[in-house]
Amino acid sequence: IPGSNSGTVQYVQMHFLGGINTNRFENALTLAGVGSGTTIEHIQITHSGQNGLGIIGGLPQIDNLFVLNTAQNDIFAGWGTQANLQSVLTMHKECELKSAAGTNSVRIENNADNPTNTPLTMVTMDQSTFLGPMYCGCSPDDDFQYGIVLDYNAGLDLKNSVIAGFNLAGFYVDDLQSVKNTANGRVQVNYTSFIDNGLDYDYSPSVTWLSNGCGNTMDSWIDGSALLCGQENNQFGPFDMDYNNSICGNFCQETPVFTIGNNSEIDYIEGSESIRRGAIEELDNFSYITACPQYAEYCTSVPALHSTPPSLQVYPNPATETAKVSFDAVQRGTAEVIVRELITGRILYRGTVQVSDKGQQAVAIPVSGWKEGLYPVQIKVGKQLLQGKISIK
Repeated sequence: IPGSNSGTVQYVQMHFLGGINTNRFENALTLAGVGSGTTIEHIQITHSGQNGLGIIGGLPQIDNLFVLNTAQNDIFAGWGTQANLQSVLTMHKECELKSAAGTNSVRIENNADNPTNTPLTMVTMDQSTFLGPMYCGCSPDDDFQYGIVLDYNAGLDLKNSVIAGFNLAGFYVDDLQSVKNTANGRVQVNYTSFIDNGLDYDYSPSVTWLSNGCGNTMDSWIDGSALLCGQENNQFGPFDMDYNNSICGNFCQETPVFTIGNNSEIDYIEGSESIRRGAIEELDNFSYITACPQYAEYCTSVPALHSTPPSLQVYPNPATETAKVSFDAVQRGTAEVIVRELITGRILYRGTVQVSDKGQQAVAIPVSGWKEGLYPVQIKVGKQLLQGKISIK
């Protein structure tokens, strides 16, 4: 049911869970029929015996997810889900941890038993980073497969993301109907950067692209040269990612810092001239994780992370005509403000605020006519990135 609320899951860590077999539902965390009114954010999943996050049906909205070292799929989504994920970081660093069924970052399918069943699976992913085993130096292995794989009539809208270090391909389409979905618009990959993959993209040799997919070839679809249905502004290596070196370090000896340097050549997200693609930004969005859970001391008292004040405030919230967004700027400069649709990622508002003095700032955003729901808002001032949501009712 759209808008239904299954509760709140915030700042939760899940370690060493998930089954060890070929069942699609052996996940560390399973969301089954979860509604869009549920709050799911700042979740860590590490060392799952099979899948990390499994999404079965429903309309979940997930913001800030970290998945590390799962045996099979970091994320599995299917069975009619209409999921929206933003600011996802997946990594695979343990070279001996893999599955004969294939180790991937994301697997999306509609229905393996009957691919035409409705509702059709549609997954939207925005500003996410997928780092495969090769990124941190694992040797190529046939069990290490894809960054994102589509099968059984899958639907995907991917944008503003980074796919790097996957053995066979960064993006792979495994069935005829999913290839057809590139022509009808149910599979879209835009504003996404690919680097250091065996192949950046590929599709099953059992499928003929010509007359089924968008354009004459997969190349023409993904590079945008195909008429009408070609994709937009994808980036292909080589280029300098300039991610912090600690990301590939020993997490039990050195706490990783998930930041990007000033020399990064990763392209910007859609509609921005300062925010790089992917979940890794100039400030660490994943400082809440426990990088080495097997040696963590969980019996000591720690501050409750959920009690941290939000990075920006919105009022009234819910809003009807105008939403006033206030934030605390830690440096001077031009603040870039972007508000998107949660499901599609389409930019509804883009503006700037001149910050002449540090401290409290505010911007009024007209929201009249917007549909009921949640709208992610981002404000970037130099290296400071603030995020929140505007509620419309």
